[in-house]
Amino acid sequence: MDSVNYIARLNEYAQKERLELKYEEVGCVGPDHIRTFTLKAVVNGKPYPEGVGKNKKEAKQSAAKNALVHLLNETSVSTGSVAEVSSPPVQVKTNYMCWLNEYGQSNRLMIRAVEKITPGPNNLSQYCRFVVGDKEFPAAFGKTKKEAREEAARLVHHEILAGSDDSTQAKQSPPTSTP
Repeated sequence: MDSVNYIARLNEYAQKERLELKYEEVGCVGPDHIRTFTLKAVVNGKPYPEGVGKNKKEAKQSAAKNALVHLLNETSVSTGSVAEVSSPPVQVKTNYMCWLNEYGQSNRLMIRAVEKITPGPNNLSQYCRFVVGDKEFPAAFGKTKKEAREEAARLVHHEILAGSDDSTQAKQSPPTSTP
């Protein structure tokens, strides 16, 4: 028998492509001691060729293999149109808190958040600023503590990256000598 787990591969494919996957039992034939099971995979309501096996697990494995082969052939034939239809554009939002923590760990810097609640015109607002190593960064405000922290981390991120751009430009440009 194949060492490849087609059930797992089909599940992964269905999850990546955001497809609905289910298995339907078609039936079983034969006497109890040599029974043959038949199952089929149904992906997004479309049934694929049946899989046959000595037990339900083998039949499911065979059905998954058949469905996966057909799905991969369909995808390779029309990659452009299937890719555009099946996966909507995903916007990636940077997690600045995560970035700041990773930055501190990779550069062995202590990161400290200075937080306080300040009264505003309508309600209380959260205040946060970060101290990274010995350097203090600008403060940020938000409606919630989480919002203020994320905004302050964003400011640190932009300032550090702007500083690293300046330092890389300074390293690349030759020093000017004064007579």
